[in-house]
Formats: sequence, structure tokens, C-alpha cells
Amino acid sequence: MATRARGKVKWFNATKGFGFIIPHDGSEEIFVHQTGISCAGFRSVWEGEEVEYDVDDTDFAPKAVNVTGPDGVAVKGAPRRRHRNRLTKQKAKTDTTEPTIAEKTD
Repeated sequence: MATRARGKVKWFNATKGFGFIIPHDGSEEIFVHQTGISCAGFRSVWEGEEVEYDVDDTDFAPKAVNVTGPDGVAVKGAPRRRHRNRLTKQKAKTDTTEPTIAEKTD
């Protein structure tokens, strides 16, 4: 691994867990996967966020690992989206505006 590099997040898809960083040294954009982000909890980075990272070039293409904020502080990250629970989705699918049999006989 080389020395720590600095850059700015070009984009990051928190749902899919990956994105790209634009290095400050002018080199090519570098791939970042959520597993390479060093933080507690939900791992993501925010578009435009300044980051520091190590470059892992052991695979076929270099990728950013040990990604942190400047000087090793925690990344800000994207807010985690809350998902509706399965019961809410099922209820939404079964709700109808038609009256039930009991309502029709009243």
C-alpha cells in the first residue's frame, strides 16, 4: 500500500454500496466500496465529501480502502434511508376501497 491519498467523493450510491473518488493529485478516479470505508455503523460517504484513503492495487483495478475524513476523522456519510417494514407493505397491497361483505349487507 502507498501513502495516504486525499480526494473528493465524486458520487456514491448508498443503496448499492459503491462510488468513485476524484484524487486531489489529478490521477484517475478511484473506485470505493462500502467495505473500504472506516466508520462505525452504516458505511457510506457523501457526494463532495473530502476524504483520505489508502490505495489497494492488488486486484485488477485500484480501489480506495481505509477511507476516512481528513486527518483520520470519521466520514460524514450519507443518511441511511428508512425502509417500510414488510407488514406495512403487505397492508398497502391488501387495502381496498371496496366495502366488505358485512358492510354491503348493512
